[in-house]
Amino acid sequence: MVSPNTKNDSIKLTSRQTQVLKLLAECGPANAYQIERGTGMAYSTVQQIIKTALRLQFVILFSEAKNVKGVNAKAYRLTLKGLLASVACGADLRKAAAHWTKLLPLILGKLPYLEERIKIGEFLAAEAKRWQNIVYDTWDDELAQYEVMDHFAEWLFHSFILDESDIAWLKSMRGDQELRSWAEEALKRENSRAETVLDLLKCELELIRTTEEPNWPKATDNLKKRQNMILLRAHF
Repeated sequence: MVSPNTKNDSIKLTSRQTQVLKLLAECGPANAYQIERGTGMAYSTVQQIIKTALRLQFVILFSEAKNVKGVNAKAYRLTLKGLLASVACGADLRKAAAHWTKLLPLILGKLPYLEERIKIGEFLAAEAKRWQNIVYDTWDDELAQYEVMDHFAEWLFHSFILDESDIAWLKSMRGDQELRSWAEEALKRENSRAETVLDLLKCELELIRTTEEPNWPKATDNLKKRQNMILLRAHF
């Protein structure tokens, strides 16, 4: 696993940059010539935008081949981060799902089903904001997908239940076998994490209310072990 580098300054995309991201989201991988035709921008402008998008890890190289003129043309595709950014910029989610389901199969592959039942667009917008300043040493879509699905579980499972309308996510998970299986495994992990946190809190409570002076070196060791277990389970 490669640790991400997070910058404090929020990335602000220009209108032309968002136009390119939206084109890739709705039309699929493309080279600079195709992007030039699709956006009407100057070729030099497109090249500069691609260079920036590569640096920010919104896109990566998809393929490289000679075009009809014999020129080596590089095609680029969105990363999961780039896809989320494009959706946040207004790309048509249904059109994007037709090209990029592999980046987020459990969500994009069941988009019409989820859109009818939960505010999936709201979640994806929040994810785009979360990811905008994260840059990995080496981009890994599988790692990013795991992180997004973990955030999806958190977004679902920690929702406040105020009335029947707030349990829509439970109904949506039960109504689809793949989503149900995923939710079951995710909730098992969540319960395991919660049990570990509860164990730590019980230990701290006992140290507070005991009438005898605790053995502090032993108590410190016990607390560290429990905290390490929480950190370990947070990644599985």
